[in-house]
Amino acid sequence: MYNISSLVGVSAFAVSKWERELCYPDIFLLSDISNIIGVSIDELMGKSVRSTQ
Repeated sequence: MYNISSLVGVSAFAVSKWERELCYPDIFLLSDISNIIGVSIDELMGKSVRSTQ
């Protein structure tokens, strides 16, 4: 499991709010977050699904 909060410099409380969809990360963090977890920004935002082929 990733500790996104320390890797992108936000509080664990902020990440918890993202996970519960109470708010969303700053747009400037999306690139870092997507790189850390290994998905595209589109996948991160739910706009596309990674192919399993």
